[in-house]
Amino acid sequence: MKIAIVSHSISGGGAERVAAVLANGLAERGHNVSILVEGSSSNKIYLHSSIKLTLLKGRSRAARLWNLAKYFRRERCDIVHTITPLLTLQALIAITYARHPNTKIIGSYHGYGHFSSSHGILGYLSYLLTPIITRLADKNICVSDALKADLVDHWGAKPNNLVTIYNPVMVPGLPAAIPQGGSSANEKLPSEYILYVGRLSKEKNPMLALNAFALLPERFSKISLIMLGEGPLRGELGKLAHKLNICQRVIFERYVIDPWKY
Repeated sequence: MKIAIVSHSISGGGAERVAAVLANGLAERGHNVSILVEGSSSNKIYLHSSIKLTLLKGRSRAARLWNLAKYFRRERCDIVHTITPLLTLQALIAITYARHPNTKIIGSYHGYGHFSSSHGILGYLSYLLTPIITRLADKNICVSDALKADLVDHWGAKPNNLVTIYNPVMVPGLPAAIPQGGSSANEKLPSEYILYVGRLSKEKNPMLALNAFALLPERFSKISLIMLGEGPLRGELGKLAHKLNICQRVIFERYVIDPWKY
């Protein structure tokens, strides 16, 4: 089966990392898999050797949409899986131009990060058009039951076209990354710590991690909190750590491709 996975990029974590993991799983099962991206691709080191990585060139979104339509018309894919609702909207338009009505479109919803300024008004518009998009796509994947319910209750999504599939986790390097005894592979890290892994953004609610950590009893005072990730709330989290008087025990680390050393 010929499958195209469309993502803004395959760099960083979250939905982009999911695109790479999903592509690998499908390729290992013998499918002809391609990944189409608009930007960087640092996660390509994880990709199965048979996966074709294509950059949708173009200075504007309209130009990239035109190239996407030409790709679909040329390749005649059986399934197109999009990583964000904005890309689902673009794929629906591109498939219409390509005139391949038998191509199945599988959209996905990972949260509300695509309201961000990087996607502008089109990102917000893709959520306003949720009732239409979820009906036109053959199926739509939500990464949690809560997100699925919210799309139905607040955005008018078609419930029969939504399915919950939790994000996969790629763990082949786990045994090698953690030494015997479970101690950290990084000598600079504290001997005991709690680990937060995720984007520092509103939908992830990293403030909750700080507030919960501050409530730990005195007997846990030697334990640190490591927050692994990047995002727009980084500055606010630092201020909250000072306010809660826990800044000496909170360590902010940047996003890393391989988190298993922690």
